[in-house]
Amino acid sequence: MWAELIAVGSELLSWDKAETNSLYISKQLNLLGINVRFKSIVGDAESDIEAVLKAAVSRSQVVIITGGLGPTEDDLTRKAVAKALKRGLVLKEELIEKIKKRFESMGKAMPKNNERQALMPNKAVVIDNPIGTAPGFAIEHDKVLIICLPGVPAEMQRMFEEGAVPLIKKRIDVSEAVRLWIIRTCGIAEAKVDELIGDLYAADKNIRIGLAAGEKGVDVRITSSKASEIETSRLSAELEEKITAILKDYIYGFDNEEMEEIVVRLLMEKGAKLAVAESCTGGLISKRLTDVSGSSACFDRGIVSYSNEAKIQMLKISNDLIKAYGAVSSQVAMAMAESVRRISNTELGIGVTGIAGPTGGTPEKPVGLVYIAISEKGKETRCKGYNFAGNRGMIRMKASQFALNIIRRALLNIQ
Repeated sequence: MWAELIAVGSELLSWDKAETNSLYISKQLNLLGINVRFKSIVGDAESDIEAVLKAAVSRSQVVIITGGLGPTEDDLTRKAVAKALKRGLVLKEELIEKIKKRFESMGKAMPKNNERQALMPNKAVVIDNPIGTAPGFAIEHDKVLIICLPGVPAEMQRMFEEGAVPLIKKRIDVSEAVRLWIIRTCGIAEAKVDELIGDLYAADKNIRIGLAAGEKGVDVRITSSKASEIETSRLSAELEEKITAILKDYIYGFDNEEMEEIVVRLLMEKGAKLAVAESCTGGLISKRLTDVSGSSACFDRGIVSYSNEAKIQMLKISNDLIKAYGAVSSQVAMAMAESVRRISNTELGIGVTGIAGPTGGTPEKPVGLVYIAISEKGKETRCKGYNFAGNRGMIRMKASQFALNIIRRALLNIQ
């Protein structure tokens, strides 16, 4: 089954606005066994949206549109879809009432313009929006499933999971579905992963292994097609077991699991608490940890000691130490880790300092150099230096991922 994604919004065609909804949807569709064949971005022009949709309907079985469902004049997805499919728009009074109640819950009166969001193409199935005002909808047209969702990522994701996925699953032919398993690794290069598991690539003609390298590590993707569910499960389980035995401690999770989720779970299982002192990552490690629900039970605090003065005042790092070795050094990273653990009285402390760039590097300490230290109660403080490649955002993300991985390995007693 082929899927196609269309993102609507003139702002997505500008230089300063990235389109990210398709990344989320593509991943979720892949996990459902559906390949994405085309992605399009179209501006706020009714005729352009209509043309892109007609092309999509002619070549794909599932079409997902995001954006253009707001209350303003330039929110044209509803009109364009209705016109492309030769359907009229129907005003749903029950939707107006829901939108009004949404505004009332925020202590506001509904603007008249928001009534536009209650317009639906004829015979469309409404997809409820539990956290916003814009409902989505789905239409069956010439055996093609068309799903329209808001462009706001949080709303789109919730509606996709709760409203779109059940509709998509009804269309999946089990005998033709492509199934995807992901093994997630950190701390090992893509070329090394390829070298270690390369002999498994030809395990079976219906099973394909691929690698996807990113800022968080290397994902091993096992894809199956045109095999019975029982046979596929058996083969994939065998492959997963072999790959796990080879990559061992580099594996931190599977499928949608994120490193911060693993770390929070391990901290809670061990009854341990963590504190973090960050410099070059600017609070990213703390942010990722506190994104996980329930992390307050195991994450004590994060201190962003960006300047030398902050390191001295907040963490009581010796000025002489900074002068002797520099703020970006293993010595300062270890002092940060020990200090934040001591101040917070936690079992674990992490210290991170480095040069995220693009300026600030020297021949001795280039951009991308990051020191990550861990202080564990009753153990000797350890530190390791890394040279990360990429732009500022990539270096910071890689540093946060490696820091979390060091915590994971410590909690599992992996050296």
